Amino acid sequence: MTIFKTMASKAVLVGWGMSIFVAPASAQQMNSDQVLSLVVSNKGMTRVSVGDDEIREMFFYPDNLQDHVTLHKSGHLFIAGEGLERTLFITLMTSKGEVQDLKVESRSVAVKPIMLESTKIPKIPKVEIQSAQAWLEDFARGFIPAGFQREFVAATDRVTDNTTAVATESFANESHEVTIYAAKNKSDQDVQIDSHNFSRPGEGVYIVKKLLSPNESTKVVTIRKKGKSI
Repeated sequence: MTIFKTMASKAVLVGWGMSIFVAPASAQQMNSDQVLSLVVSNKGMTRVSVGDDEIREMFFYPDNLQDHVTLHKSGHLFIAGEGLERTLFITLMTSKGEVQDLKVESRSVAVKPIMLESTKIPKIPKVEIQSAQAWLEDFARGFIPAGFQREFVAATDRVTDNTTAVATESFANESHEVTIYAAKNKSDQDVQIDSHNFSRPGEGVYIVKKLLSPNESTKVVTIRKKGKSI
């Protein structure tokens, strides 16, 4: 039996814990003593993420299914379900030292991200949470909170199967960075925007309008601590 091992290159720990603004409706609690069963779509690509942690390394079996699984340097795992006719077994190791075994099957379901909830959730001072929430709301309404200065837009666009989010503005104060995106529904049907489509480890997200008609756009605001990068 051969087990294939993959490591994420240049993985950086981003552990601020702003996931409070990214409520994972279908998040699964990690448990190193159990094998979690995941179902991915047999059409398109499914992203697997670990809350405010990053996937640093993985092993999977059978090894001849390596075309179906990719560990990106950002710390996210991507699974291509099309043509995946066998059960895929994966063991994940995160930057914070957590280990999780997965049993993955491909079925005819809608494509959506899978969030695994870390058992090592950092404690965030309440005042910091309240400040970040207030800043997100101000930027969403078009106001620039006191202390923030406009900066060069260095963030890259974020693309999903149905939406494209283009970074339009960036701001920063002494401790945090904020990026504003214009997210557009590029499909020919209504799309419900999921915060996980835009969030990265350690980010908070505010979406002005979550249900978009074809070609309709909305504002998405992200916030993260300074000095943290993917």
